[in-house]
Amino acid sequence: MAVDDWFGIRSYRPFSVTIATPGVVTSDSHGLALADKVIFTTTGALPTGLSVETYYFVILGTYSDGSTDPDTFKLASSKTNAEAGTAITTSGSQSGAHYYSAGKRGIRVTQEDNR
Repeated sequence: MAVDDWFGIRSYRPFSVTIATPGVVTSDSHGLALADKVIFTTTGALPTGLSVETYYFVILGTYSDGSTDPDTFKLASSKTNAEAGTAITTSGSQSGAHYYSAGKRGIRVTQEDNR
């Protein structure tokens, strides 16, 4: 799924999310890193605690042995919260299909780029 946004085209990937403390997002082989920025859209309603067109920051999911789970992640309201492991709680109900788009890592724009 691609949607026009102010900067061009955003690519979206499907995900599911638990109603839990904290909410856990599942998306196969997501490839995200700690504190990556993501934004959501949905065909229905996201659970309470999440909103469309709002940026969230990734906290990597882990298995019980502490190793990284490549298919899950949690969400934080800020980069600082993501780095501290402070995740968002989800509640209520949800409906429809949910999609996320991730910001690009490693791209920095400087004043030199604008000359």
